[in-house]
Amino acid sequence: MQVDRKKIGLIGGQGNLPFLIKDALKIQGWDVFILAYYGITPENLTENTPHVWMSLGKIQRAVDSLREHHISYLTLAGKFYRPKLSSLRLDALGRKLLYQLGLGWFGDDALLTTLLRFIHEQGFNLVKTQDILPDLLEEKKFFIQNMPNAQAREDIERGAKILQNLSNWDVGQGIAIQGKRVLGIEAAEGTDACIMRCGLLAEQGALFPKPVYVKMAKIGQSYSVDLPVIGLDTMRALHKAGFQGLGVQANSVLIVDFSQLKHVSQELGVFLWQF
Repeated sequence: MQVDRKKIGLIGGQGNLPFLIKDALKIQGWDVFILAYYGITPENLTENTPHVWMSLGKIQRAVDSLREHHISYLTLAGKFYRPKLSSLRLDALGRKLLYQLGLGWFGDDALLTTLLRFIHEQGFNLVKTQDILPDLLEEKKFFIQNMPNAQAREDIERGAKILQNLSNWDVGQGIAIQGKRVLGIEAAEGTDACIMRCGLLAEQGALFPKPVYVKMAKIGQSYSVDLPVIGLDTMRALHKAGFQGLGVQANSVLIVDFSQLKHVSQELGVFLWQF
């Protein structure tokens, strides 16, 4: 991504993705400033990088910090779990955002749409993760040599159709299926927690196929933020929970650490399949 030297604010969530984004931005000539959040952002993400620590509800402080550092570009990277409203100590600007959200606080699409509009209203431009690291989203054709069998591919196809039908209800970027039986649909708990929960529900023994997990974007989902993400933790969770593999939709799932992911997938015997 060829750009003039600019300043950018990185809103850092959990996981390895914020580290990859920070390194890529610096290589591409950006001056990075990190908005770090207590209990969420990894402490070592801020090493050797200008930053400010704050609580999620302090929206005005975040905006003021960005303006003080003459930042007009923003990017979001990493996992953010929606906090309970009762735990937030919102400032005046935070209360304004919550008022705009209304009941949209409880829906992913409405929350993200309002958040994106709010970011622009405050004078910031959002830079998408896939624009910084296009390799995370580009099609990688057939992934791993241990190809899923016919039953697994049928379950992946079934899971994809179910998720497509659920998109209108703003539900689910992931689903667990075992032999045509739905074990669970990913909701507020996130991918890894859903995998572990559904692993406990799966039938065990040689008579039953191991479950598969399907990951894809919702129909009509904004590609600016909140695209599905898989990484090493996902593959390890699948192995621990007794899944045989993972099916991902082409060009809609961010794949972190692909070279390591490929190695771990083969090492654990967990397939990674693109549909």
